[in-house]
Order: sequence, then C-alpha cells, then structure tokens
Amino acid sequence: MKKYGSRGSYVTIDGDNIHIKIMWSKADCTFSDITNIEFDPQIVKQGGALKITTTNSKLAHIIPFRNEERDDFTELYNIIKEKIAPFVAERSRQADRRSERARQLDEEGVAYCPKCISTSLAVNASGGTITCLKCGHHYAPGK
Repeated sequence: MKKYGSRGSYVTIDGDNIHIKIMWSKADCTFSDITNIEFDPQIVKQGGALKITTTNSKLAHIIPFRNEERDDFTELYNIIKEKIAPFVAERSRQADRRSERARQLDEEGVAYCPKCISTSLAVNASGGTITCLKCGHHYAPGK
C-alpha cells in the first residue's frame, strides 16, 4: 500500500481499494467507482491538484499537492487512469446502448422511464405523475 500526499490530504491504494483523505473528510472507493480523473499541475501556486470524480459522490475529490510531490502524483494519476480505462469504456458502451434503446422507443411511440429506459410504468391517478416500476423514478407526462 502506497500513500500519495501529505499535510492532511492524501490518497492510498490498497489492491482495488482507494482511500482518499482531504483534511477532515474521508472517502473510500474502488477503481470501478471512478468516473473521471484530472491532473492539473498548475491549480495552486506551490503545486497542483488531482481531481477524482466517483459514481457515489456528486462532488469531485480534489487532492492538492506541492511541487515536490509532482512526480508521485503523476505516478498516481497514471496508475488510476490505466486501472479505470476498462470501466469508463464499459460505461460509455452502456450509455450508447441506452441512447439507442431510447431512440427506438421514441420511434415506436412507446412511453419509457427517462432514468432507466424501462417501459414498466404506472400512472398515479391522484397527481397524474408517472412512476417507473423498475427504478421508482417519478416524473410528469411528456418529460
């Protein structure tokens, strides 16, 4: 297990698990949870930052580093980028399949859930909203 960073903000990789600590907050994820990683070598005056976006958080984790840590963070960026590549590619393929399925349903005039593309829907008589029976998403007709 290697630790990247210092001064209260760091990342450790332990097998497929990634532990992120930024000051007082902590986050744990796996490589399959990471949707994007960015390396900005100029974001702060004395160094840069690594920005990690995960599926289980709406906020990105921004881990600052000092100039003397640049090589370690470049190594960390390259490790994570390589490990997440298959997961990012699969998510892209899934999104393409979902878009194609939505296009087909639109052409056929079939109603579907905008969140999961399921056609198993129920109309709520009281409010006129639609509920997806697969994922539970509620939405107004025509949305």
